[in-house]
Amino acid sequence: VATTKWLVLHLCVGDVWNTINNVEGRLGTSALLVPLVLLSALNAGRQYAAVSAKAGVMLTATVGWLSVATCLIWRTWQINKRDGKRDVLLPRKDGRRTRFVFED
Repeated sequence: VATTKWLVLHLCVGDVWNTINNVEGRLGTSALLVPLVLLSALNAGRQYAAVSAKAGVMLTATVGWLSVATCLIWRTWQINKRDGKRDVLLPRKDGRRTRFVFED
């Protein structure tokens, strides 16, 4: 049961990051949080490997991809500027609001 909770935590962290990156477009905050997604996947893989080596190996592909994604997200933040400045790393109030598909 505890092992499954670690995987669920990883999925939750990934969903929060996905909203920040793809819905809100906050490149700085996304770059700051993407290592947490990688770490949560590493932890979930480690937890699953303790129960079943095969399950741990299966999560290795996710960790590999997230390692590459972390580098890509950081580089994307570095090269993209808005009004000559990089997006800030920490979340901020700027008038933008997350809108969900079902809100109309």
